[in-house]
Amino acid sequence: MIAAARAGGGRRIRIAALVLAAQACRPPAPAAVPAVVEPFPAIAARTWSTTREAAAELQRRGEPAQADSLLTEFRTRFPGTPAATEALFQRALLRADPTSRASAPRAAVSDLDAYEAGGELQPHHAASGVIRRLLLQNDSLRVAIAAERISAAVLVPRDSLKPRDDEVVKLRAELEQTRAELDRVRRRLAPRRRP
Repeated sequence: MIAAARAGGGRRIRIAALVLAAQACRPPAPAAVPAVVEPFPAIAARTWSTTREAAAELQRRGEPAQADSLLTEFRTRFPGTPAATEALFQRALLRADPTSRASAPRAAVSDLDAYEAGGELQPHHAASGVIRRLLLQNDSLRVAIAAERISAAVLVPRDSLKPRDDEVVKLRAELEQTRAELDRVRRRLAPRRRP
C-alpha cells in the first residue's frame, strides 16, 4: 500500500509539472482595454430625448415651472452642445405659450434672440424668427388695447369715438389672428408623442 501511495504521489507531481509547463506556453492574457469615453455632445444628445419628453409631459400635466426648470438644468449641464441649443428653443416655446401659467412673452423673445444668435444653421432658425415677430406684434397689440381701454374711461363725445372703436375692433382682430398663428406654430413644433 505504501508503494502504491508513492507511485500515485509521483504521478501527481508529473501531472502538476505538465500543467505548469502548459500554462507557461500559453500567451499572456491581454492587457485590460481602457474604457471608451463617450464624447460630451453624444451624451447630451442621448440625454436630450428623455429630457425633452419629460418636459413635454410636465407641460401637458400643467406643471410649466417644473418643465422650465428641467430645460434650464439641461442647458447648464451640457453647455455649448447642439442639444443645449435645442433646449433653449423648447424653453422659448414653453414661455411663448399663451395658455401656460408660465407664459412670459418677453422672456420667450429673449430666448429666441439667443437661439437666433447661433446663426442660420440652427434647425428652427426660420420658425424662431416668425415666433419672435408674432410675440412682439402680440405684445404691441396688447399695449395698444390697454391704452384704448384707459382712454375709453375718459368721457368723450360719442361721435368722436367712432374711428377709435373701429381701430379697436381692427386691433382685436389682428390680436386674435396673431394668437391663432402662434398656437399653430407652437403645435407644429411641439414634440410628437410616440405611440
